[in-house]
Amino acid sequence: MEKYTYDKLPKPGNVEIDGDIRCEYPCGMYSFLKDALWDNMRVHPLVDILCLAFMVLAVAGVVSSGRVDLLVKALIAVAILKWRQVNAYVRLYNAIKRTGMFPVMTAEGIVHMFKVAAYNDRYLRASITKWEDVGKLRVYKDFMVIEAKDGDGGRDNMEIVYLWSEDIMALRDKVLYLWGNRIGGDESILLYSDKDRDVLTSFISERFGKYEVELHELITQPGDIHVDVALIPPAEGRNYNTLCTIGAGMYRMDIDRDTRLKNYKSEYSEYVIYLPADWNFDNEALEDKANYWPIRRLKEAARISMWTDSWIGASHTFGDEEGECISEGNPFSNVLLLYPEPPFTTDTVYCNLPSGKTVVFHNLLPITAEEKAYVHENGVYKLLEHIFPEGCDVMETLLERMDCSRPESE
Repeated sequence: MEKYTYDKLPKPGNVEIDGDIRCEYPCGMYSFLKDALWDNMRVHPLVDILCLAFMVLAVAGVVSSGRVDLLVKALIAVAILKWRQVNAYVRLYNAIKRTGMFPVMTAEGIVHMFKVAAYNDRYLRASITKWEDVGKLRVYKDFMVIEAKDGDGGRDNMEIVYLWSEDIMALRDKVLYLWGNRIGGDESILLYSDKDRDVLTSFISERFGKYEVELHELITQPGDIHVDVALIPPAEGRNYNTLCTIGAGMYRMDIDRDTRLKNYKSEYSEYVIYLPADWNFDNEALEDKANYWPIRRLKEAARISMWTDSWIGASHTFGDEEGECISEGNPFSNVLLLYPEPPFTTDTVYCNLPSGKTVVFHNLLPITAEEKAYVHENGVYKLLEHIFPEGCDVMETLLERMDCSRPESE
């Protein structure tokens, strides 16, 4: 067994990690119990020592005085002690299998996810063990154990995490790399793995439209997400441009446990915005705030949870608190998040990624300072009834509204 601790963590070597790493628990209870009990015996041997002591004393009593009843009592005591220990691990294994829970190693820590069958197997977070809360790592031949520091086993933090792998040494190196980088403050840029990105971009193409152009972010700081923007042009039956972020979903928004689990809220999101078909996206035009503001708002939506240490979702607003407009001649100062497809009030659109995360899409609707105040007083649905009157073509009404955001259209 190899041991590593928070205080004596080796310097992380050069390890290539392609995004988040999904792991799985063993299919059989026997494999889980065998390894978990073996680790417990190595680290917390008191129960096994007591069992051995009872048996030695009982055998000695039988030999010296012929009292077989001592042996029977010792066997009963040993059975009770071991049953309590084994039962705890059986319950843990059954809970894992019942929920379909599995661990995902991320730059932030080890996130435990599970599927919600009632929502088309949407992935939700059960708990997380952050790297800064990890105290010990024990590596065996076929599995490893990650243990939280004393006092860090809170409601949203697993005290012990078991990980299995066919190549346990490679998994060890990745764990040490992620653990060491987080503690040392040398955080990497948050990027999708190639596999996750391929699945996500394919989903975007199928759901929102095919595209060939991505507006790539040129500079990304360590510890930040890298946010590109897919430019989906008009096509037959779709007389508008669609802009969609690629990268926002690498950041985990911290949604409180009750809200997350009771409302099946995913903590990962990408953002879309719809623009008129003649919107100008060439380099010279994007230097003008009047043309660039949708891209800026998309990037703000992607990062606002990082900046505010909170979360955003459908019906939330963000923007300039002083009511300053997005650009000169533009009437809008804030953004309202909606569901991504007309009528914008129902039907969550989401994509399950191979790493075990569900990314939810939200649509950005620009609103004025007066409309934001109206939302606070009357609610989102009342505002939408005003913006999109009954019987109107919702998308056409939206595009007319977006066209009004350009000074030249006034």
